[in-house]
Amino acid sequence: MPNNRLKLIKIIHVARRELGMDRDTYMQMVRGLQGLDAVQSTSELSVPNLNRVLDALKKRGFKVVPSPKTRGKPHNFESRSMPDMITKIEALLADMALPWSYADAIAQQMFGIERCSWVRQEKQLKAIIAALYNRQRKLSSQKEK
Repeated sequence: MPNNRLKLIKIIHVARRELGMDRDTYMQMVRGLQGLDAVQSTSELSVPNLNRVLDALKKRGFKVVPSPKTRGKPHNFESRSMPDMITKIEALLADMALPWSYADAIAQQMFGIERCSWVRQEKQLKAIIAALYNRQRKLSSQKEK
């Protein structure tokens, strides 16, 4: 589950809209959760309580669907353990409108590593970036013809 407060609040607001809940109905549901009977706004909630609210919305039928832009994006993308070069990979993929699975396939083919996000060696990350850069050059030269 996401643990970023703002991201959770945004997901909760999307869920509320998709479920067609007006503010009063939503706040009634929130206040019905144990220990949240005095809550006036979602912004008052801690991350664990935001997760509880999101779980309650899921029980009412909300399904978290990743946007097409982030489908396949490493779940730990914003983690401090993720190498900085991963953002370069993301930029190249976005520029060519390619999914993360394309970078995963490169990592698998070149190094036998199933996911690009599992690559930690700088040399290997540079090789993936080089492969993507070559693909980008090839695509841009095809567009010029």
